Amino acid sequence: MALNLYFALRKPNKFRGGLNNDKLFIAFIFFAMVSGAALSTPGYKQISIYLFIAFNVALFCHYSWPSIGQKQLLTFQWIMITTGLIQFAAFKLFDYQIAFIDATHYEKGYSVTQRLRGFFVEPNWYAIAITFNTLLLYGRHVWQRVKEYKWTTLITIIVMLLNGTLTTLAVLAFVYFATAFRRNPVRGMMIGIVLTALVWAFLSYRASLLGNTDSNRVLNHSSRVMPVLRVAMYQSNQEWPKVFFGHGLGSWGTKAIENRLSVLVYEVNATTRDGSELPVFLFEFGLLGTLLFLLYLLNKYIRFHRDDFHFKGAVLLFFCCFALYPTLKFWMYMPYFFYAVSFLNEQKYSDLT
Repeated sequence: MALNLYFALRKPNKFRGGLNNDKLFIAFIFFAMVSGAALSTPGYKQISIYLFIAFNVALFCHYSWPSIGQKQLLTFQWIMITTGLIQFAAFKLFDYQIAFIDATHYEKGYSVTQRLRGFFVEPNWYAIAITFNTLLLYGRHVWQRVKEYKWTTLITIIVMLLNGTLTTLAVLAFVYFATAFRRNPVRGMMIGIVLTALVWAFLSYRASLLGNTDSNRVLNHSSRVMPVLRVAMYQSNQEWPKVFFGHGLGSWGTKAIENRLSVLVYEVNATTRDGSELPVFLFEFGLLGTLLFLLYLLNKYIRFHRDDFHFKGAVLLFFCCFALYPTLKFWMYMPYFFYAVSFLNEQKYSDLT
């Protein structure tokens, strides 16, 4: 925030460039904050802080992207690998959970207890971080980077499988398979077979952690689908302003929970999100606010050249995480996404291509 203030006061042209790079994102944040303030929702002040910090992170990434190259990305990849293996070994060898919250969180018997998560609170957040970094690290020259980083590649695959997050692994597999198939169908099919085997290994691993092979429980469909259906049904009975503009930022933890729209959360808490952001957005921001956010992502996706599949993949990954996880409070920890989209307005991509 201090750096952004410095650029606003001393280098206004650069500051305006950062604002112009993310007009739709800024418009969405403004819409979200105003909706909460106008309706005086209980949690809008607290959640607005997360959005304000995410906005500052996006601006910072616009200024600092020239300093990010292969060396920094490779270093971060190994930090993720090392911390992941340390945490996993501590649990498997010494039955010790590295915890930054109440350790009982990892004693509930769910897969979160058994999965590699590094120094993150949840395995999903670890997976999001390392997958974004993997897309940027390998860039558009995947085979060249695989040959250059043989051990990094092998150990990255291992920690991703031990982490066991389907969404990130599936997005990564799809991005590389689709690109390889477009360039060379035969090679693409061979890669598809390998990636299918990896996904099968993942599903088997997750099922073993749960002690059964129930795919619905492994994939956890209901916690994502049912809230969307409940919100759609609830909104269909509301007046049109609520349908189009929503109930305001921070209303999910109170009004939505009171109306039993969630299948995961039952206790009223002003700052609570749900298992994914999609139903929360539809409820809090209505059709207009949700569409504005999706237009922001679509705009970023279509403006990248198709050869920049790693950048397109970063946008796709961000969308999938939005649809399947409660990511809004985590945006401020996702500079890798904002670095990726910062390259849109730059003619020189340094060595991230």
